[in-house]
Amino acid sequence: MILLSLPGLFSACTNVQVTGDDKVIGEYKFGYLNVEPTQPFDKVREATKRAFKDLGYLQVGDDETQQGEAVLRARDSSDTLVEVKLKDFTAYTNVKIHCGVVGDLAHSQQVYRAIARNF
Repeated sequence: MILLSLPGLFSACTNVQVTGDDKVIGEYKFGYLNVEPTQPFDKVREATKRAFKDLGYLQVGDDETQQGEAVLRARDSSDTLVEVKLKDFTAYTNVKIHCGVVGDLAHSQQVYRAIARNF
């Protein structure tokens, strides 16, 4: 009986507005905010670095895992780890943002808005 209710716990997915103009919709799933802006990979990567500076975060990592994939990490003033994963899909760049241990939607939205301001 318990096993039947477990799939419901893990299927939580929420569509959310990530910019103030109501034009960009993201998906919040398993603690990650997923957004697909129609910006090239390099532009999004540089915008993410500038966003970290704008927010007053200390960038602690910028790793290119494969060609067209990168993971950028920063810490905010309360020492919360912010991780932004980027993946190039030519027509758009997939952006996954995770804040803290379990994820924080409001914090992730704030980070994405800062990234979008730097496009």
